[in-house]
Amino acid sequence: GPSKGAKDVRQKAIQRQPAGFNSGLIVNGVPVVGEVRVELEDVALVVTRPLNLDVGDGESVFLLIDLNANTWLQAVDPVLGVINEEVFANAVAVAVR
Repeated sequence: GPSKGAKDVRQKAIQRQPAGFNSGLIVNGVPVVGEVRVELEDVALVVTRPLNLDVGDGESVFLLIDLNANTWLQAVDPVLGVINEEVFANAVAVAVR
């Protein structure tokens, strides 16, 4: 039968995978160029979102993980090029497609 209930979906952001900007990123009026990375307290950041899924045997569910870059990039420290992991984690959204 179908498996119903809340399921945890996890997405990891690894510190060694920074985003690079040549131009176009402006934070509080300051242009940011170069690498921008999430400042992690550990090797990886686990983001957990509860989802209610109704999946039958043999069925597939597609998930959309939206990093909402427009939200967290505005909180980047323009001098250090880092973003607090909590701000990044709070911006991540997961939805069923």
